[in-house]
Amino acid sequence: FSLVNNFFSNIPEKAIPKIVFPEEPYISQSKFIWIKRDVKEGYFDIAFPTPSIKEEDAPLVDLLSVILGEGEASRLYLNVKRKKQLVNSVYTYAFTPIGPGMFLISGTTSPEKFKEALKEIFKEIEIIKNIPPSKEELERAKIQILSDFIYSQQTSEGLARTLGSFQLTRNNYKDILWYINKIKSATPEDISNVAKKYLDFNKCLAGFLSSKKPLEE
Repeated sequence: FSLVNNFFSNIPEKAIPKIVFPEEPYISQSKFIWIKRDVKEGYFDIAFPTPSIKEEDAPLVDLLSVILGEGEASRLYLNVKRKKQLVNSVYTYAFTPIGPGMFLISGTTSPEKFKEALKEIFKEIEIIKNIPPSKEELERAKIQILSDFIYSQQTSEGLARTLGSFQLTRNNYKDILWYINKIKSATPEDISNVAKKYLDFNKCLAGFLSSKKPLEE
């Protein structure tokens, strides 16, 4: 504490400029974009608007992402890649910053398989909307998130980064406990509810980058 006071006590207080995010022009009908590039395989991204870290659903969206597409035990990996072999890779990512968030499904496949792959990905989304994950599946997702969360704080630098992140995004470093408790208390029904709420096909924007145009886009 004496070192902190010595080096930081004389820094003048300064108001942090408030950042005003522009209102997102969310689409009301799904849209597909094809970009032609000289690449060996096709790259796809499927995006849905989601909440910021300030909202109560943010930790639940993280759980949804793990169940759908993070790791080799996820649904998209098992069903779309391994079982049906429609993609070369597939993964999901829940981006929940201080501003508007985004749920992203990304991967690679050939243009010939893209349409069928997209169909199967949407099928998996529809399933989790209507049928809650099993308790075992949810528990695996919780363990994965919490273990990564704890592991990232094993060093002083990692802990400082986590505390600083919550202080800057939620105005309270103690909200690290809020996040942990939201993960621990989540139910299978919570996961289906956030899937219904945010994975809205009418607000879906899909993009495909390849040298050849996808068949029957």
